[in-house]
Amino acid sequence: MVLHPRYLFGALEPTYYEGYKNRNRVRALQSYKAMSDMMIKNSLVKVKEHPPYIGEMEGKTLLNSMARATFDPKTGEYSFKNLANEVPLDLGNLKAVSDIAAAGGLGFESPVGVGVDQGMLSSACAKSDRSSNIVELISAVPSHNPTFVARNFTDAEITYCQKQPSPPSSFAARWAGKEAVFKSLGVKSKGAAAAMKDIEILNDESGVPTVHLHGDAKAEAEKKGISQVLISLSHSETVAIAFAHASS
Repeated sequence: MVLHPRYLFGALEPTYYEGYKNRNRVRALQSYKAMSDMMIKNSLVKVKEHPPYIGEMEGKTLLNSMARATFDPKTGEYSFKNLANEVPLDLGNLKAVSDIAAAGGLGFESPVGVGVDQGMLSSACAKSDRSSNIVELISAVPSHNPTFVARNFTDAEITYCQKQPSPPSSFAARWAGKEAVFKSLGVKSKGAAAAMKDIEILNDESGVPTVHLHGDAKAEAEKKGISQVLISLSHSETVAIAFAHASS
């Protein structure tokens, strides 16, 4: 989850926020002092004359993803000394994953849920059997056009998107979601003139986007034996992304 600082600070209790400002000022003064010392002592740039590992340790260090450098206060340098030979086994989620697997939740036809994040934007359109990942430029979705909006979004969707901090982003995310759902159904396209109103994406009581199929979309899903379509939406400042997974 990414939270803008202004909302984080706005949620703090006033006395705690005042304490934070004092701590922040202390850190700023310490940083300024450190910078001044480096400028006075001409130590702003430290030229390294050797790598942080010794001879035969080079290969072991570079090929070990668990290698971590430690700071030596005597020399004022970082170096690799004790290298981990084995990746530590994390059993923290063992019970939760085992319970999900025992319930069949990891099967392809029995998804527990789906998720997508703007960090996935570089992957563009990853696609599997009944899954679809769609990326859209927010500026490319004409949400300013009332005809486009009325043709492709239900009244409930329009009401929701218009109440959001950034309506264009919300419309774009749902438009990408509709395209992802359409592709996950695996039906033949009717071309650019086809409306997407039969695919409705609304948030449930907990705020999770859910898919409601109507008309032709519902009929096609029933024909293919699809009982549910899971959807996940996300967007950055410029791009919206959606992932849909259809299952029987």
